[in-house]
Amino acid sequence: MLAGARADSHGTRVCARTDVQSLGLARDFLLGLTSDKQMDVFLNTVLDHGFNATLDGPNNLLTIDIFKRFPKAKVLFNVRDTPEICTFERQRIRRD
Repeated sequence: MLAGARADSHGTRVCARTDVQSLGLARDFLLGLTSDKQMDVFLNTVLDHGFNATLDGPNNLLTIDIFKRFPKAKVLFNVRDTPEICTFERQRIRRD
């Protein structure tokens, strides 16, 4: 079962790493890191699949892009031990 197929009592449908992989969205995700236009393509695809929330990686790398697109969104953050981890991961994904 896809992680996003589970919905809570408030109708939240979460797109997680397993959904990005199983729906074949990894390429769209990576392209989304390269430009705003490609980011819109990825986010529209996620919305078209019925998701209305994201969870952890790889979607945590899109926080600023999601804020730009959905400025009134409600966001819950967890904090990593060091910000360098996130920076390293984003650079590694762009390099690969």
